[in-house]
Amino acid sequence: MLLYLHLGNPGMVRAAWASAPATLPTGDGHTVDMQQIDAMVSRLALRLRQEPGDANGWYMLARSYTALERFDDAAAAYGKAVALVPDAAALRADYADALASAAGGQLEGAPMEQVRAALALDGDEPKALALAGTDAAERGALPEAIGYWERLYRLLPADSETARRVRGNLEVARGVVR
Repeated sequence: MLLYLHLGNPGMVRAAWASAPATLPTGDGHTVDMQQIDAMVSRLALRLRQEPGDANGWYMLARSYTALERFDDAAAAYGKAVALVPDAAALRADYADALASAAGGQLEGAPMEQVRAALALDGDEPKALALAGTDAAERGALPEAIGYWERLYRLLPADSETARRVRGNLEVARGVVR
């Protein structure tokens, strides 16, 4: 669960938004406030209605909605992006995460369909491995969860926070399985 929360949930982004000042610097001497951010997201959504074939635009919109905790909107935008680029494993993993977030964290059903599709495209897609491991652990299939987390662990920089979390999940799961 800790791994899912780290890789699968944009909580860090939301925390940054929540603790951010009313205005944010843009790097060019200007500032942007939350109303302007909402307006920019709305303009992007409007543009995509007129140019629905822009996969990168849908991806940007989905990530924006996710950061704003608009999970239903994020899932819909990811769905549009996946329809345009169905063979992008990381995109499908993000879509799965948005679907799960929109469903209150539930991975079964449509989210896991996207996880399975992502892993079929790339068996080493990190977020998909994390989500698959979390789903397996939630179902009580700890040997399966261990398999996903071991694959994920091998992909991560050994000194990363994510690697430490995966290692912790592995230690707990192996302790229960023994």
